[in-house]
Amino acid sequence: MSHIVTFNEKLKDLIDKAKGYDNLKNYKKSIKAWIEISEFCLKFAGDPKIDITYKNMLVKKIRNIINHVKSLKLKMQQKEQRIIELEEKKISALIDDLPETPIGEPEALNSSVDNGTIKDDIISSDQKVKSVQELKKIPNGFKQIKPRKYDFKTIIPKNKTKPTVNSEKKSPKKDDKLRKPTRSCPFCGGEIGIDEKICSHCGTPLSNG
Repeated sequence: MSHIVTFNEKLKDLIDKAKGYDNLKNYKKSIKAWIEISEFCLKFAGDPKIDITYKNMLVKKIRNIINHVKSLKLKMQQKEQRIIELEEKKISALIDDLPETPIGEPEALNSSVDNGTIKDDIISSDQKVKSVQELKKIPNGFKQIKPRKYDFKTIIPKNKTKPTVNSEKKSPKKDDKLRKPTRSCPFCGGEIGIDEKICSHCGTPLSNG
């Protein structure tokens, strides 16, 4: 009988320890503690000195412990799943906070392609000499045609002379000065010279007075 008392005391300590882990929601240690309790009870139930009634009571307790362990495992999986989901949300939030990558970034220029931006000072003198020699080579069957020389001097016709100042038309003012003074005929009103004695329009004799 004393060994049952000792068993119950140790069993109580183990159960209190396992329940403490349950309250802390430390499912991993709690499952380990309850499995230790079930093994302890199963070992004690194998003692031939134990009454069959007490053995059945221990087997029933072991089954309850197994069901409790199953529920703890399910809670632990749910907790781990929640932790994973929280970590995924944190990572998603960090990705959303990252700056967007620019669209249509300029592609790196291919160094093998001549884009016409190479400066003369980058090309070596050997390369310049080689390129000039290749240009001078003429394929077979072709002749080099020399360009014609043209005289671009201005040709002025000999029979045409520049207009002189004397050839210009006289201004009206100069013509007015050269003309003789006139007067009006008192009989017909025609314009006649101031010295004329007979009107050239109506033939009337005029007096100079």
